[in-house]
Amino acid sequence: MRRAQFVLVGLLGCMAGMGGNCTSEPPTFGSTDDDTTETASALVIITEVMANPHRVADQDGEWFEIYNPGTDDVDLVGWTISDGGGAEFTIEDDELIIPGGSYAVLGVNDKTEDNGGVTLDFVYPDDFTLGNSGDSIIIEDAGGTLVDAVSYGNAPDGASLSLDPSKYDPVANDDEASFCATRFTRMPGGDLGTPGALNDACILEASPGDLVITEIMSYPLAEIGEWGKFVEIFNTTSEAIRLDGWIMADGAGDQLTFSSDGALVVPSGGYVVIGAHFETTENGGVDIDYSWGNTLVLNETTDTLTLSADGTVVDTVTYGAGGFPAMTEGVSLQLDPGAIDASANDEGANWCLSVTEMSSGEKGTPGAENSSCT
Repeated sequence: MRRAQFVLVGLLGCMAGMGGNCTSEPPTFGSTDDDTTETASALVIITEVMANPHRVADQDGEWFEIYNPGTDDVDLVGWTISDGGGAEFTIEDDELIIPGGSYAVLGVNDKTEDNGGVTLDFVYPDDFTLGNSGDSIIIEDAGGTLVDAVSYGNAPDGASLSLDPSKYDPVANDDEASFCATRFTRMPGGDLGTPGALNDACILEASPGDLVITEIMSYPLAEIGEWGKFVEIFNTTSEAIRLDGWIMADGAGDQLTFSSDGALVVPSGGYVVIGAHFETTENGGVDIDYSWGNTLVLNETTDTLTLSADGTVVDTVTYGAGGFPAMTEGVSLQLDPGAIDASANDEGANWCLSVTEMSSGEKGTPGAENSSCT
């Protein structure tokens, strides 16, 4: 058997977290497995399976992830892991301990240049393989007690099967519907997966008003032009929200789908600024967090902006409509700080033109609190 010395893999946080509301860690469960068919002396759960890598060969890129949702360390020495084809291996001499709230990634090849860029915590023998068209992973403790088991059907090509973070328990992970192909986070080798980190959400859960559009620069100075347009978004919730998979649409029907491999996160009570162009020397000196490039073309004087997640409209603003201030060249339209919710920002009376001058000579407060409209 080939083994690798275990390296602690701590929980990574919201930057690799869920696609909708992003919690800093998965839920914590007690020391007893809830599953009526899986009773464990020490609890771990299977949370992710890469059975069918695309960018590397299966014999190099297969791996699976297990997670300790309790608070105590779990020592896996003497535990046996088997697949649906009868292959198995036992964790023997080298110590494999998963601290509470942490992951271990087990795979067939620990060479990151060959395995898709995955850092492994344990290397299992190469006769243990994960079937592309269906297989099982079964974990038993040193006494032969079943700890957790997962069976899956067809494995997605080039993406791991990922347990939804809201389903991190040994009962929910018995249901194949609790898993989905990893949606957003890309590994260094190019395939999709989150080994050693919180999984992508299978469904983007969002409610109207979770994010609110708070500032719009649609009419930059002529010398700055299209590259100077930007939109500011504020997070009203108590949790960070990752924007991967969210959509912003304009009134012409153009749609921007955010894709950042987990990097674009709106902090609780904080902002992100999206715009046409990253380069501050060419966009009016605005530090933007995400570029829409040529995907959106905001009308200078009137348009509709809509934010949505999995079909749920979270916020809509129609500037240039009745009651909204007329757009002025080089001046952003800003929402009064006392009116930051998805209903109040529908009312033109809660918007005004910015009075704060930027380095370019334009006026706006991208990424910062707006001035009061009153």
